[in-house]
Amino acid sequence: MNVIVTVRLLLPAHEGGGGYPDRARGLLDIALREHGKAAAQRSAKRSRDFSRGLQAATTLLKTMIDQATPASVRVGAAKAIFNHAAKAIEIEDIEARMAELERGAQAAGKRN
Repeated sequence: MNVIVTVRLLLPAHEGGGGYPDRARGLLDIALREHGKAAAQRSAKRSRDFSRGLQAATTLLKTMIDQATPASVRVGAAKAIFNHAAKAIEIEDIEARMAELERGAQAAGKRN
């Protein structure tokens, strides 16, 4: 939750009370709501993107296997499928590396 950390770092601690003033709590609540809203929007966008990607892949596959389609077009569809598959593998690899780095950073943070 980077939003929480950022808001807490930017807001001064309440003098004497040891906590945050009401204004700071309000800003923190707003930040948390916005963070949740943004996460929900990203999730919905990913779902739409996945659906569109699935439709595109289906179109490429149909084009590739249709015997009535010229050979050059079928080869182009096959190349597109291979290119997209290679990019997907690269993205998965990057995501796995990032997850490992984040776990390492969290573990290092807990030790300090």
